[in-house]
Amino acid sequence: MTIDGSGNLYVAHNGSPTNRTIDKITIGGTISTYATMASSFNPYNVAFDISGNLYAGGNNNGTNNQIVKISPTQVVSDFKSSLAGAPNGLALDASGNLYTTFGTNTITKITPGGAVSLFATLSGGSKLLFMADYTSTAKLQNTAPNTPLLARPSTTMLNASVHWIPGGGQFEWTVGGTNLTDERYLTVGSTNPAAGEIVGSYNPPRMWYVSVRAKVK
Repeated sequence: MTIDGSGNLYVAHNGSPTNRTIDKITIGGTISTYATMASSFNPYNVAFDISGNLYAGGNNNGTNNQIVKISPTQVVSDFKSSLAGAPNGLALDASGNLYTTFGTNTITKITPGGAVSLFATLSGGSKLLFMADYTSTAKLQNTAPNTPLLARPSTTMLNASVHWIPGGGQFEWTVGGTNLTDERYLTVGSTNPAAGEIVGSYNPPRMWYVSVRAKVK
């Protein structure tokens, strides 16, 4: 999954050969097909570059590990084929270089021109994990009188994190973000008609965090 600058969510859908698509979910929860893949291509991971091109990593029915490029006008083209392994997670920098892993302890760099090189090698037994969760909630009322000012609109929430576990598992480093779509809504509220008061509390905005865990024997 990934999000664009407007907060829309994109999900790789690798169903039957006739339903392999990249789906777009708007902030309001509307789902549509953003791009249709070739019937043989199974997309698993997606990521945007700064120009609005979307990249999808996957394979062709278990063979020919590949990354395809989808332009802002939804034109699908081959970015890089015959990779050494299945692309597990995608990320792009400001220069358009793409980074991915093949389920090993290495990170591979692919330039906009398609040149492949080793970017980094993690220590033996290290793990690099990408995690995300997405929640869509319909409009809710926060008070029994259904006060319009205290209603919670429909929301689309995305949390994501990257975990690095060095070989041996003694430490775990995590960088992540919560409410990446930066949804703001009232979580609780109350009214006092006699005093003419309406009081409510908002949810936290988009937040970033870094954590380190250590295993003590």
